[in-house]
Amino acid sequence: MKQATRLQALSDDETAQAQIVAQYDSVDGHLFYQKVMGADADFSHFGIFQTPTDSLATSAKNSVAVMAQTADQYVSLKGTRVADLGSGYGGSARYWVAQFGCEMDCINLCPQQNARNQQANVEAGLDQQIRVTEGNLLALPDVWTATFDAVNCQDVLCHIYNKREALAQVFRILKPGGVLVFSDIMAGVRATDDMQAAFSQHNVGDIVRLKTYQTLLQDSGFEWLGFDDHSNDFGLFSQKMADTLTENRTELMAAGMSEAYLERFLHSLLQRRQLAQQQVFQWGIFCVRKPSLAAD
Repeated sequence: MKQATRLQALSDDETAQAQIVAQYDSVDGHLFYQKVMGADADFSHFGIFQTPTDSLATSAKNSVAVMAQTADQYVSLKGTRVADLGSGYGGSARYWVAQFGCEMDCINLCPQQNARNQQANVEAGLDQQIRVTEGNLLALPDVWTATFDAVNCQDVLCHIYNKREALAQVFRILKPGGVLVFSDIMAGVRATDDMQAAFSQHNVGDIVRLKTYQTLLQDSGFEWLGFDDHSNDFGLFSQKMADTLTENRTELMAAGMSEAYLERFLHSLLQRRQLAQQQVFQWGIFCVRKPSLAAD
């Protein structure tokens, strides 16, 4: 039964990967993030608000800063090598390198996002410190084994069915004593099983509960360092995205965004905001460590 479940998860992930590329690397997807997050936006993940008036781009950068600072508490990042899994446009990698003096290896499914990442690295003068690879979390390069002092992963694991394999891959590429810091959206305390299944289907992937992550991380060999809940930020972020999408509706459609994409995303954002307020969703930042004496 376990083997059948694993094979089904692998099949689901192959389908999900194609859907993710279609969603994020499409004309609609690029227009959405450029306009909603800002013309020079580097980010496509959720954010943390220091004040309610923070822009989406500022709050997204805040979450990058919090995650980098969290990792730096346990592994002094200067001069280290870090992996950014599901790196998108590469904004997080550029922040970590510029602020903490580490080197970064990005891996990401979407070719156009990767091309933009590489171009931005050149423009920032960071192309020697940041490498970009096309690939996915379920098949990280063999040469990466026991290579990284830290791993960053933002709002990516929710798109993966076989989370156990993804975490095993992360464990493999970390050096003993290395840390994984990741954020993700989860089913909240008031989410029913039906709600959890419905959102997973809509989200292209599989959202789980906090307690499920705790079990998976422990089973994968990680030491628990902490979890910071930012569910309120997730709700506010969703509302601000919906507001920005509505305000720029005419401009986005004139630029080529399909009405179907816009309406689907707007409906999803408004639903997320409402359900976050009802504790149906949970979002936050995890930090775990590969034991210092762990075998690779």
